[in-house]
Parts: sequence; C-alpha cells; structure tokens
Amino acid sequence: MLYVASRKASMGGSPNAPPVYYNSMNFPAGSEGNARNFMVLKPEDEEAIDLLQRNGITFEIVDLSQSTSVKRLVSKISGMKTPTLILEDKKLVGLKNIRKAIEREHAAMSARQK
Repeated sequence: MLYVASRKASMGGSPNAPPVYYNSMNFPAGSEGNARNFMVLKPEDEEAIDLLQRNGITFEIVDLSQSTSVKRLVSKISGMKTPTLILEDKKLVGLKNIRKAIEREHAAMSARQK
C-alpha cells in the first residue's frame, strides 16, 4: 500500500461524485460544470506513484485525505508522512527511502543474476 495525501483542486457539481486524480501534467483546463471533485497529489506522492509503476511494483493507493475521519485522525496522531509505502513487512517513509529500497532490490537482483 502506498499512502498519499491529496487536496482539492476545484469543486464540480455533485458532492457525491468520486474524486478524479490529476497530477500536475494532466490537470484539465476549464473543468467548470463537471460533476466531480478534482484532486491533486503532492509532487512527492506523484513521483512515488510513477517510480513504483516504472519499476513494475504492484501497489494500492490509500489517499489519507479521502479516508474516514478515524483513519485521518490516527494518521495525524501517529505522525504519518506521505508518501509512505508498506511493502511486505517493511514501512518506507518518504520518497527518498522508497527510491533507496527499489535501488537496493535492483542491485540485489543484478548480483543474483551474475
């Protein structure tokens, strides 16, 4: 699981419509009148998603901003920062640590192939 935090970029017509996530590269211009909330991720969260996808790592996104109030409170009290990746039994906090773990895994795989 990859924990991220989004923020609303603009509000559409229906408050019950599911959020649509846009990164800084594909945010739609002139979204007025659309029945959805547009959510924008922090650059670090965007980069973590991109890094995991480029490396073929399967993950589920948990947006703390869209979670239940209890989950948001627990994450705030615990001081959870985003992005945080839970991979197998490891908790990797921050883009730098996620990147290091992926690099270590690639190095280990290369060493095993030799």
